[in-house]
Formats: sequence, structure tokens, C-alpha cells
Amino acid sequence: MPIRLYIFETNCPIQKEERIRTAVRSFTYDSPASLTASLQICRTNKGRPYLVRNGKTAEEDPSVPEISITDSGSCWIVAVSNQRIGIDLQENRVRRLSCPPDDAARCRKLASRYFHPAESSFILSTQTDTETIRRFFQIWTAKEAYVKYTGTGIDGTFSSFAVNTGAAYAGGDPKAPFFYQNPELDCVFLYPRADNCRTLCLCIGRSCRISRSAPPADCRLYYYDFGQKGFFLYD
Repeated sequence: MPIRLYIFETNCPIQKEERIRTAVRSFTYDSPASLTASLQICRTNKGRPYLVRNGKTAEEDPSVPEISITDSGSCWIVAVSNQRIGIDLQENRVRRLSCPPDDAARCRKLASRYFHPAESSFILSTQTDTETIRRFFQIWTAKEAYVKYTGTGIDGTFSSFAVNTGAAYAGGDPKAPFFYQNPELDCVFLYPRADNCRTLCLCIGRSCRISRSAPPADCRLYYYDFGQKGFFLYD
């Protein structure tokens, strides 16, 4: 079950719709040209893109790929897979002018306002500002990836569910790739290794077998970097 990430410069001259087409053509390169050409890009009323072939979505036709997009700073990413997927990328800084002046304080205020109480408690229990920021963006990217995965988008239910209460984040290298299952939400969250400036999270279904020491056994993650952004992902 491959997941392929296609990374573009945000300000590259290729139009956004054509970036999606480029990613889908690459993903389906070994399929008959007629099948690839018949794929159309549609959007929900909330703006989420999805593919259709002959009026059928991926839920109705398994040969139709699933897509999800995200952008932050200089990166614009298309994720393409054979199963439903949600992706979110965030630069590890907060830009809301109405919040307190430092990022850690902003993270604590936003968590208290928009996150589930268990998530907020997990963030507020940190001992350092650096860890506060790290935990905030781990939670934020997981929540956004999840609402893209479900197709609901950010709405009034954003604080009603918890992507994680902290157990999966305990110990280990904070910059190393990790992943965990969330049985309550019936999904898996993947955090490919990135850097200190950005957090990237993917949400996929629990059909992937998973362990604590290796990527999901039937999930392979690849990336195609058009702008040399320097992500280190499972391959």
C-alpha cells in the first residue's frame, strides 16, 4: 500500500491543479493511459480535492486514487495513495497576532481554546517551552490530518475528539519518525522525520499492520521532492 508525497515549492510557477495532476500521473504511471486521463479533480463544498472517474469516487471505484494536500511556508505537498489519507504540514511557529508574544504561550492559549481537554493537559504539562511547542504541533497536525482524512474539515467538533493523550509521545528521539494507532478514531498517525522547524503528519486507516520498531508492514512511504526541501521519510 504505497503512499507517495509530491513536494513542490509553494511559489513554483505550476498551478495548483496541475501540481495535483502531475502527482496523480506519476502515481498511476503503470496504469493504462486512458484510465489516468479519465481521472477528474473535484472539490467538496469545503474545498477538499478528490478524484473521480466516470462519476465514481474512490469509495465507489477502488482503482481511483485518494489524494490530500497541505502547505506551510515554502512547501506545498500532494499525498497520493490507494486508500483514504489525510496530511498536514505546519511550520513550528504561531502567527496569530491576538495571542501572547512568545510561541510557547501562544501554543498553550490555543490548546486551551481549541483542543480536547486531554490534549490540552498533555501540552500544558510540559517542563520547557521547546517541548510545549513540539507537543502542540504534533497534536495540531494530527487533528488537521484527521479531519482531512474524514472529510469533515475544521468545524465546531475540532475540540470534541482527542488524537492522542500523550502515551505515544513518551520517550525516544523527538526528531525520529514514529507512528501510533488510535483505536477510538479507528486510524493510524504517521510522523515522518522532518526537522526542528516543521511537523508533518499523515492519517491513514487502521488496516495497516503496525509495530513500534518499524513502519507499518503493508505501508510504504515514498517522496518526490521538486524543490529539495529536505524531508527524511520512510522508504
